Parts: sequence; C-alpha cells; structure tokens
Amino acid sequence: MANKTIYVVFGNSGEYSDFRDWPVVAYDTEDSAIGHAEKAKRRAEELKVLMDAAEWNRREALQKTNEFDPHMNMDYTGVDYSVFEIELREGRVRIIDRPSSKAGETR
Repeated sequence: MANKTIYVVFGNSGEYSDFRDWPVVAYDTEDSAIGHAEKAKRRAEELKVLMDAAEWNRREALQKTNEFDPHMNMDYTGVDYSVFEIELREGRVRIIDRPSSKAGETR
C-alpha cells in the first residue's frame, strides 16, 4: 500500500529557552489543516486580550478555552500555529522510548 501524506498542525509559544511547541491535530488535506491553524490563531488572539486583562488566577483557566487547541500553552508572546507535511507509513509500531515497555515490544 502506498504511503500517505498528512498535515499536522503545531502550536508554539515562547522564545529562546522558553520556546515550546506541541502537536494540535492532523488532517489528510492541507487546506483543512491550514483552516484549523487559522481558526486556532484567531481564537488565541481573542484569548490573549482577555488573559492580558484578567487577574493572574484566571489566566490558566482561559487557556483551556481554545476549542481549536485545548492544550494551548500561551505566554506573553502569544501563540502561533504552523502546518507540517508528514509522510504517514503503515505498519507495526515499535515502542522504543517508553520506560514502562519492554525493549522490542511491538503493537
């Protein structure tokens, strides 16, 4: 079977040693992924305005309200989103970095 291309949306925030990024969602079309990234960015910009005006103890709760990125992790720089094209291969998965699994375990 032929390999397939997927498009993964990543969020990122911070700079220098505080930079972090995370996967948000994957789509099988580039247009869908770009659309999702744009919606997540618009919502993040709305939330940043609210977070900047909010009391310190409400900021964390506001971060969890981005319906396009429930794991959003915004800092003072805001959040940006990118789409990456990745080849999806079919086959067995070999877990190599999970400490609780035995070496060579496959799923």
